[in-house]
Amino acid sequence: MRIYTKSPINLSTLSHAWNRSTVLDEYKKKGHFSLFLLEAMSRDTLPAFSYQGRKHPLQKSRRWYGHFDQTIREYYSRHRPTILRATKRVSCKEAARFPGKLRSLIESLGPYKLPCDKVILCPNPFGMQGEGYGPLIGRTAYAVFTPDARKDQSWLMVHETCHSFLLPIFQSAEIKRLVRCTEPLMVKWSTKKFRKYYPKWEWVVEEYMIHAIEQRATGSSVKKKKSWGMNRLPWFIASWKEFQHRRRSESNLSVDIWVKETLHKMQKLAEK
Repeated sequence: MRIYTKSPINLSTLSHAWNRSTVLDEYKKKGHFSLFLLEAMSRDTLPAFSYQGRKHPLQKSRRWYGHFDQTIREYYSRHRPTILRATKRVSCKEAARFPGKLRSLIESLGPYKLPCDKVILCPNPFGMQGEGYGPLIGRTAYAVFTPDARKDQSWLMVHETCHSFLLPIFQSAEIKRLVRCTEPLMVKWSTKKFRKYYPKWEWVVEEYMIHAIEQRATGSSVKKKKSWGMNRLPWFIASWKEFQHRRRSESNLSVDIWVKETLHKMQKLAEK
């Protein structure tokens, strides 16, 4: 797996406009930042910003984005010096720690075919603290995060990369159907605090699973994760740990099997 570090111009422009101006306020009413991140990252590098077509299953149609492309081009033109300076500040201490943790993650997935062949670590100087995104564009997994000199965020970079790795699983019709069958668990298996940020059950399930997988690979704090409202995270961590023990004698087991098995267990609990 090839690993690079860079701060894409499109990302920096979008984040600066979103967090440090009012020019995108009308778009904030329309949808979440991540929808515009996917669109921006799938286009040619500014100032061209030419349309490349849909590259991610969560992207909306071109018509849905309206005049977003024109707005971003104009914004980049006005703030070009500031944005270009930011894209040159790409060094981050986590870059040295990331490869080892990524190898641990990939090994834990078993004989699973990854949907990408490279990872680009994207320090986002204009993002909000603690913010992270894991868009998969074509065959490239992007780990977008806001740098923090006081915290080691290599776990977050692995977490976001894991979102890209497992995207084909969670987008499959079978897994979507199984997730719907487990929805009666939503109130007991999440908290109001967590649902504030992840109001859809499918998001809650995906976050639980990816946090459990990432935690084993990085050793990130379970206590901190629980403080964010993930009250059932230990259940998923225990399930993933048990699956890893099984893999020692059953080398054919891969992460997609674990996701399916876990959802079947959850479905039985939901039916009680």
